[in-house]
Amino acid sequence: MADTTNDPQGTYELPSGQDWLLTQLVQWAELGLATGVTLLVNGSVLSGITSSERAYINSLKEGFAEGLAGSSAAGGVDRAFASILEAVDAAQSDEGPIPYPSYIHLTSAQVFSPGSEPLPSKQAISIRVKLASVDSFSLGKMINSK
Repeated sequence: MADTTNDPQGTYELPSGQDWLLTQLVQWAELGLATGVTLLVNGSVLSGITSSERAYINSLKEGFAEGLAGSSAAGGVDRAFASILEAVDAAQSDEGPIPYPSYIHLTSAQVFSPGSEPLPSKQAISIRVKLASVDSFSLGKMINSK
């Protein structure tokens, strides 16, 4: 389905191979509406909660902060993430048409394989997946029944 946004300042077309409904879920996540989803990506099953790009980058920032606590590199990494977040905010506040997102961000995510425990098994992770790489999806987050 070719979906376009008509605007006097420009037109964006949905990228080839990208599902319009999953793209809409990502757009809603950017507005704060989180949804549980399960994705099939190149034979792997990923399941988590949609989140905004900002929330995803913040989770990465927190992970680096924990790993670099007390390190001389901590300040530089913190400044780098602040710069990334500024760029994300600037892109979202620009006037004119907003291009379709290219990535879906999942929090509380795990990877499932038949006959195996989900990975990671102890703590869920945040994942960034290229939307055009998603082969199929379903609504709802998978959970381990064990």
